[in-house]
Amino acid sequence: MQPFEIVREAVAGMLGALGVLVLHFGMTLPHWRLPGLDLALAGILGCLVYAGIRLSWATKPGWVERLLGIEVDLRLQGASDTPDSLRAALRHTLDTAERQVTEPMREPLERIDRAIHAVLDSDLGSNVGRQAQYTIAATVRRYLPDTLERYLQLPEDVAQAPIGDAGRTAHDMVLEQLDVLASETEAILEDMHAGKLRELSAHGRFLEDRFNTAGNLLRQ
Repeated sequence: MQPFEIVREAVAGMLGALGVLVLHFGMTLPHWRLPGLDLALAGILGCLVYAGIRLSWATKPGWVERLLGIEVDLRLQGASDTPDSLRAALRHTLDTAERQVTEPMREPLERIDRAIHAVLDSDLGSNVGRQAQYTIAATVRRYLPDTLERYLQLPEDVAQAPIGDAGRTAHDMVLEQLDVLASETEAILEDMHAGKLRELSAHGRFLEDRFNTAGNLLRQ
């Protein structure tokens, strides 16, 4: 369990327990004559508070971590490479980095997000789909977090300072790397579409040969 998940559970549990105490002992609320009914209602309220916090704070690091300065890993640990897990891992990486990336970085990140979701929403059962899923998993698990992590570890003045005679900055470099990732994920999606078109064309030729042959036999 990551630090932000521990904080999330602690906050949800404490607020849920606080809800129980407030409802059970609150002076403005009537105590029911049936023994234990007010405590049961308080327990239900506490569970609802806990569930509401857990649902709204599912994988995204919250304000508590930022207030306490808790570092959150860009990688969502312990998940498989199924489409749902990859979507969750990608969402975690983008949400965690959201407040630290610059405005120019958002455009390639949005392209990566769109392309990866489009690939994962496609049929991954074919050979093309399985290869695409493998590459997408590597992008979500390693390539994208590595790129963002190396950049975000730099102080802002260092990231914006020119390097060498060319005058390029670390910010320029990360933009180029994100653009490469965006272009590659879009190319994977295009390859999947092209593969589907080839399969459709081959199936059409099969049908033509099959029924042309059957028609010739019937005419004989």
